[in-house]
Amino acid sequence: MKHLKTLKTIFMLLTLLASQAINAQSNFKTETRTSGRFMYDIVVNDPTETRIYTLANGLKVYLSRSTEMPRMQTCIAVRTGSKNDPAECTGLAHYLEHMLFKGTDKYGSKDFAKEKPLLDAIENTYEIYRKTTDEAQRKAIYKTIDSLSGEAAKYAIANEYDKMCTEMGAKGTNAYTSLDVTCYINDVPSNQFEKWCMMEAERFRNPQMRLFHTELEAVYEEKNIGMDNDTRGVYETIFSELFKKHGYGTKTTIGTVEHLKNPSIKEILKYFNKYYVPNNVALCIAGDMDYDKTIEVIANNFSGWKPGNPEQMTFPSEDQITAPILKTIVGPEEERIMLAYRTPGAQLKKEVTVLNLINKMLYNGTAGLVDLDLVQKQKVREGFAYIDQNADHGIFVFGAKPMPGSKLEDVKDMLIAEVNKIKKGEFSDELLQAIINNLAKEDYQKFESYQSRAYYFVDAFINQLDWIDVVKQSEDLRAVTKAQVVAAANRYFGGNYVCVMKQTGEREAKSKIIKPSITPVAVNRDDKSPFLQNVTSKKTDEIKPVFLDLEKDLQKSLLKNGSKVLSVKNTVNPLFNLEYAWKLGKLNAPETAFAAEYLQYLGTKLMKAEDLQLKMYGLACSYFVDVSDNELRIGVEGVNQNMEAALKLLEDVMTNAVADKDALDNMVAGEVQKRTDEKKNKNVIRQMLINYGLYGPSNKYTTRINETQMKALTPEKLLAKVKELKSLQHDVYYFGPSDNAEVAKIVEKVHKTEKKLATTPPVKIFDVKTESEPTVFFVDYDMVQADLVWTAKGLDFNKDMLPEVRLYNEYFGGGMSGVVFQTIRESKALAYSTSSTYRSPYTKEEPFTLFSYVGTQADKISEAAPAMLELLNDMPNSPNLFDLAKKSIKNQIETERITKQNIIYRADMMERLGVKEDTRKAVYEKTQKMTYDDLKKFADTNVKGKQSNFLVLGSSKKVDFKVLEKYGKVVKLSMSDVFGETVKP
Repeated sequence: MKHLKTLKTIFMLLTLLASQAINAQSNFKTETRTSGRFMYDIVVNDPTETRIYTLANGLKVYLSRSTEMPRMQTCIAVRTGSKNDPAECTGLAHYLEHMLFKGTDKYGSKDFAKEKPLLDAIENTYEIYRKTTDEAQRKAIYKTIDSLSGEAAKYAIANEYDKMCTEMGAKGTNAYTSLDVTCYINDVPSNQFEKWCMMEAERFRNPQMRLFHTELEAVYEEKNIGMDNDTRGVYETIFSELFKKHGYGTKTTIGTVEHLKNPSIKEILKYFNKYYVPNNVALCIAGDMDYDKTIEVIANNFSGWKPGNPEQMTFPSEDQITAPILKTIVGPEEERIMLAYRTPGAQLKKEVTVLNLINKMLYNGTAGLVDLDLVQKQKVREGFAYIDQNADHGIFVFGAKPMPGSKLEDVKDMLIAEVNKIKKGEFSDELLQAIINNLAKEDYQKFESYQSRAYYFVDAFINQLDWIDVVKQSEDLRAVTKAQVVAAANRYFGGNYVCVMKQTGEREAKSKIIKPSITPVAVNRDDKSPFLQNVTSKKTDEIKPVFLDLEKDLQKSLLKNGSKVLSVKNTVNPLFNLEYAWKLGKLNAPETAFAAEYLQYLGTKLMKAEDLQLKMYGLACSYFVDVSDNELRIGVEGVNQNMEAALKLLEDVMTNAVADKDALDNMVAGEVQKRTDEKKNKNVIRQMLINYGLYGPSNKYTTRINETQMKALTPEKLLAKVKELKSLQHDVYYFGPSDNAEVAKIVEKVHKTEKKLATTPPVKIFDVKTESEPTVFFVDYDMVQADLVWTAKGLDFNKDMLPEVRLYNEYFGGGMSGVVFQTIRESKALAYSTSSTYRSPYTKEEPFTLFSYVGTQADKISEAAPAMLELLNDMPNSPNLFDLAKKSIKNQIETERITKQNIIYRADMMERLGVKEDTRKAVYEKTQKMTYDDLKKFADTNVKGKQSNFLVLGSSKKVDFKVLEKYGKVVKLSMSDVFGETVKP
């Protein structure tokens, strides 16, 4: 029992440290201060130094400075979501989100005076259309809408918003709509911030519903995608059963089929005018900034926005759930179960705090009750628990996938049994204290990146929380007592739950949204509005690019056994990450990779596997095993002062792990079940099909360790493989506060290896293959949509071609302002998602590959396939987009910084590709000198006329095979073909 005494000693030490942290942080308070002409609120001792301003028109502004890189994460949060949709127009908030990318009377139009009467006519005609029930009349009316839209599109400039973002070098341009919020996001270079303000202030001034019917078709596709997703069906069932009166359950974010088929532009504009007012909006911004200059720029651009009277929706109180509600969802995806309880809204802060602590006790990814009792012991697969916290209500969710032989009812009982342990107080004080010990670590992690800070601002604003509530969340959690935990668990977790059992079977037939007759519209990609020209011509401060210099940016040393210690200093917080990294994985050492994963379920003679996890967690650390195709990493992460203790625990289990036959049997059974489930998952099947298209029947998936080989493995053989790792060449990767020499000293002391390490097997490479004749590979799957993919072998890897590849991807298929997206989605309304990229390989021995994708309705294949092929074989010339692509690359590279562990991973990538200098330098310099003719030459040489494999994933009941035959010999593949059950390794 010596290890338990040691554990208690560690707990006592960390309890003292936690107590000191509480005392050090107990002075949180909100103060109002003034700088320049603006007042703001700040929380004293807030590590993010967030300032919160409220402009005269009510616009809330959250600002936090981070010097991680010269960029700013921006989120514009509107306090309205699907719960605010009119009952007769569900999906409205989401569709409005889409339309706010279409421009205003100042941008997005060549001649708004001529466009406006046509937009008005379209708006009025939609009102007639939605009130008409006769199908023949509706078709005639829609033909009028289509005709009017074609005329209006002659004056529209598609995607001007996205073009402005692209020119700035913005990343992650997008938006999302949820129950309580609609949020518009961008990650922009800090020197482009004033342009961003000009663009966003104009965006919300007078939006126009242009290109409405083509965008509506994209929303139709999004709805169809949702109907192909069993998980969405599970969540919609949970919400509809928990909330019989509230908008959370009576409305779905994307809307009903009937409402989407009958949209109202008038209702959308009414909704916009009601909720999109500055006193219902927050700018949530974090990044490299000067506070005073930033708020000045914001005020100059947004102060003219007129406030309004946004409706604060109220809903009747929900009835108590007096008995479990059991529901079943049937679909082709794998079996799983989810339970959910209704919990309070965000404003009941004390209740929510206790529930958050209960959540961590049940599941924290390492040492919660679900982690240790169910996942670690392999009673379930992928167990979890979390709180989906919303403004008016939260839901406490538990879920898991069953092990082979288990029934979903058994899994339900196991999950409830863990909840009952909380209700009875059957949990150790060590667990409660371990969670408290980890809170400081979690605080560092959650505020570490500038992006995460911006999203915390969004949550605070939408849930109407004071920022101090977010900052002192850990302090509040530390104050929760065991008695409060037990009382809250008994108050909220009884028989008042909804349980959804997701079973595998044929999905109930659903009415997809039928494709209306849409005539492709003009996108006028080379036109520019005066507004865009004004924004893009505005001068900005220069930011010089920073390229990696591995001699300066990376600390290096050698251990006695020849292992390299590569490290990067963490100067921001006391957290660390240390990895032992081998160049072997599932392809070149399958049994060793399997053995490494087996290690996670093992203990030693003195320590059970769950004790190890709890002990690690008590140190505010965790250990991990990460296995990929050609890499294996075993490591620890957490608070740096406990690094040596954590490494000793890891070393102990790597050296002294005890064989466990039951653990191996369960692991094999779980892996077999996982592979069975993969054949039911559309996304996995698509990836398998892509690999089949690239490499043929023998590829990295079909040659992985198979069921027969797994079942032949013994615990003793696997433990031998684990111990053998210490005799194989591996390096040490470290990111943390310690110096390289100190890290090397600790590793030498703790990590005992052979004096001379053996080389690892070479990386396994598969030849990229293309059929000798045009071929269509088809896989049958029960789905509304169809996935179309083209794969082809590109040129052999050559680092000198990387500038051409980067510019091609940016211009042609890389984003919303690219040629592919503008043509297939914006002009022809053929897809919700579409792209085309020229992909770089993993090693220099492999070639580039060409990958193109369209997700469309099955009855649109006859239009979508030729549309993509036409673009691939004849890349359109758009001087405007070409110029934007070059500017985007320039601004992105100038403001991109490779930091933290990414420096080490980038060095590893450079070594694999045989590159000695940061490849971004050549891309930066060469792309700015390239002409369209240079890019055209690249496309004509490497893409045009390239023989490709055409891959189709869809329902054989919906796909027209006569259409597919136009593109080559159709080969119908079974799941066994693409998953490789008939191929021997």
